[in-house]
Amino acid sequence: MILPVDGGDGQCDEKTAGRFPHPDECQLYYDCSVTYSPPEMPGGKGVTECEYPLLYDESSGKCMKEVECGSRMLKKNGCDYYNNRCYSIRCPPCFLRFPECEGLTDGTYPHPAKPGTPRCMVCKNERFVEEIYCPVNVITT
Repeated sequence: MILPVDGGDGQCDEKTAGRFPHPDECQLYYDCSVTYSPPEMPGGKGVTECEYPLLYDESSGKCMKEVECGSRMLKKNGCDYYNNRCYSIRCPPCFLRFPECEGLTDGTYPHPAKPGTPRCMVCKNERFVEEIYCPVNVITT
């Protein structure tokens, strides 16, 4: 891992190297080896997003599941991640891929967008973790 060398403004420029956390959002970080960031990403050059449900861990310099975000905003819903937004009519609706777990305790629930099917969602810390076949004890009707 390359240790971050901040150029002073918290962004990647000719004086900055390495990876470091985005100041506002926990799933974002700066990777100064990246030369392009999509325009919808806040923060300019080098802004990179962890894959949902991962978050950027400052101490390891990696995207991980269990992270202390501090004052950085934690986006609980996968549809709020920039990389999960789709601007084409051919994309499946985001809620099918990333059902919402906000307000739910840790556990397994019937997939809200797939009623009557054996598909369930697993929630942890009010975040969607994975889609699974429902265990026998989860009612899906």
